[in-house]
Amino acid sequence: RRVQALLGTNNYNAVIDQLVHLMQIIKSKKTGIKIDYARLAGDLYKFQFGYRQANEVRLRWGEQYYRAFKKSDTNQQ
Repeated sequence: RRVQALLGTNNYNAVIDQLVHLMQIIKSKKTGIKIDYARLAGDLYKFQFGYRQANEVRLRWGEQYYRAFKKSDTNQQ
C-alpha cells in the first residue's frame, strides 16, 4: 500500500514522507533489503526538476519494486 502511494504522487514532500515510512518498515522487519542511499539521493534530486523527471524516477522505482516482487513470488511457489 505504501509503495503504491509513493509511486502515485508527484509531490516531493509526500514522496519524502512515504520513503521515511517505508524505510522504518524495512528496518523494523530486518528483511535484509539493501538501500543504495547515494542512488536514492540522486533520484530525489532529479525528482525535483519537474513532472517529466519525476515520472522517470517513479517509473524506475516501480520497475525495480515489481521486478523484485515478482521474483519473490516465483521463489515462493
